This record gives sequence, C-alpha cells and structure tokens, in this order.
Amino acid sequence: MNITETDKSNYLKGFLILIENTGAINESNKNLITKVANILEYNHYFVEYSINELSENKNQVPDLPKFSSHSFAEIFIRDSMRLTFNNNILNLDAIRWLLKVIQINNLSKQWFYLELENFLDNYNSDMNSYFEIQKHVKKIYN
Repeated sequence: MNITETDKSNYLKGFLILIENTGAINESNKNLITKVANILEYNHYFVEYSINELSENKNQVPDLPKFSSHSFAEIFIRDSMRLTFNNNILNLDAIRWLLKVIQINNLSKQWFYLELENFLDNYNSDMNSYFEIQKHVKKIYN
C-alpha cells in the first residue's frame, strides 16, 4: 500500500483531533502521539507545538480526516481505537467521532462494529506494542 504525504498528515491530524475532542490531552496520550509522529517521521518540535496548539484552538472545528484509500482509513480507525482506549476507559465521544470518520471515508458501520468488537476482545493495555501504521511506514511516498 502506498501512503501519501497527505494521508500521513491526515493521520497525525486525526490523532490530534481525537484527543482534543475527547478531552484526553494527558501525558499518556501525548506520549502515544509522539510515538506515532516518530513512526511517521515528524519532527519532535513540530509535534510538541501541535499538541500545545490544541488547547489554544478549542473554538475551531477541524475537518474530519479523509484518506485516499479505504485500507488506509481502516488502519487509522484501528490505531485510533488503540489511542481511544489508552486509559482503559470507553469514551463515547471518541466512538461517535470515529463513526463520523468512517462515514466520510465510506466505510461501513458494520465493519466498524466488528473491528470494535475484535479490538475489545483482544485488547492489550501494553502501550509499547505496535500501532498498525508501523507495518506500513516504510511505504510512504510523496
């Protein structure tokens, strides 16, 4: 799968929006976003700046992330579930937001519910385990 720079950018932006919308801007989530940003080869200072900007731009309603392929949107959703459950709390605001993301990316709700069920059945709270994006990171193209 080819991952475009736009998809890479939307992936990180989507993670930032997700934690901001759910009010889950804590150290644990900041660390996860930094980990993902490193995987995507973003500069550490850029990521810190972006996280700090979240609290300053609360009145802006950002666009939902739209990806170039269903398969990349699916990767984003799966990894977002991992971020959402980082603190072992089911956040309904995050689930609602992810449902909007699947809609804009033309994924089915049925697929989402099956993925959510699979995620919950196999949930591993070890945040050192991988994000799915790691499997694809060497395939980023301009």
